[in-house]
Amino acid sequence: WDLYNSSKQQRFIEDGRLIVNTETDQRFQLGLSEKVDWIEYLPGEKFRVKRSVLNVASKHQYIDIADISPDKTPSAKGVKLSVYCDPSGFMEIEGCGRCPDTLTPGIEMSVDILTEYIVTDY
Repeated sequence: WDLYNSSKQQRFIEDGRLIVNTETDQRFQLGLSEKVDWIEYLPGEKFRVKRSVLNVASKHQYIDIADISPDKTPSAKGVKLSVYCDPSGFMEIEGCGRCPDTLTPGIEMSVDILTEYIVTDY
């Protein structure tokens, strides 16, 4: 789902995979649920980057990561992975950890993100 502007014109399904074109003239961020195991970025034919989230505390929940005003209620949709891009050419694929229902002073949370760089052409 989209966290900001619609990315509908930038994405399509091919062979059972969601393909997202990150070359865009608008800012968008696509949130992916815990059902998605990984994201792969293919900047060309020489290499690819694969990102996944490891060992997260299952008793906690994925949360809305959209940058919104603190007076607005976050969405109930939790984000595990996301794709962000904007017209300047900035793009990121990110992984997110889970969050407890209540945040208290001194609480520590962590997540392990695996980023694999795979060379495909020499």
